[in-house]
Amino acid sequence: MRDVGTYIYGLADTLSQALDSAAKDVAELLNRSWTGDYADEFSEGWTDVHDGGRQIFEALATMAENYEEVVTEINNGGAVQFSETERAELINHAVTLASGERRDAIRSADSWAAHIKKIDNDRSLPWSDRSVWNEYDFCAALTIRDYLDTAIDVLSPPLADKVTRYASATDNRYRSITVEDSGKRMSAVAKVDPSTRKWWWFRVPDSGPILEDLARWDRFENSQ
Repeated sequence: MRDVGTYIYGLADTLSQALDSAAKDVAELLNRSWTGDYADEFSEGWTDVHDGGRQIFEALATMAENYEEVVTEINNGGAVQFSETERAELINHAVTLASGERRDAIRSADSWAAHIKKIDNDRSLPWSDRSVWNEYDFCAALTIRDYLDTAIDVLSPPLADKVTRYASATDNRYRSITVEDSGKRMSAVAKVDPSTRKWWWFRVPDSGPILEDLARWDRFENSQ
């Protein structure tokens, strides 16, 4: 796991250096060639772009720092282990995502865990923080849980039970940071029929930016 974290951090550092270098080049060009309001406006625009890039860097760096923690938290510290035979079955029964990617149940469970960790951490941040996720990111997390459910359903019963236990810590964490909901707002966000959704679609964060974003969808609470 450490190698992956190191790679992510290296990627973040490379991005940061590239942005800093580009910022200096643009600043030098402005000082040498352009004057007046246009130069000031361009400089301000570049600053916004650079700040956005720095936020990407910070997010990647945080991901690298927390990668091992995220994976360790999955399934109660790794209590469930999978044999080579089981891993082969998992790969053979991978499901196809909307993007066309094939993903097995364990990878979906790991992704679910990473998403819930992020959503949990965001609850303490203000809505104005540009790093926080919104209702569409929450929708993506719920869709990942859908894919996990589909991947579990096609496994043999013993392995399906094992994967369910593997994902149980994340499911429990999700329950602990959310409250029951009608599901109407998230169904509107995702443009899906709520009657076809499972329990995770009928919970929303108990606090934080996502809950504030969902207030814009309150009109759907009165829909049939």
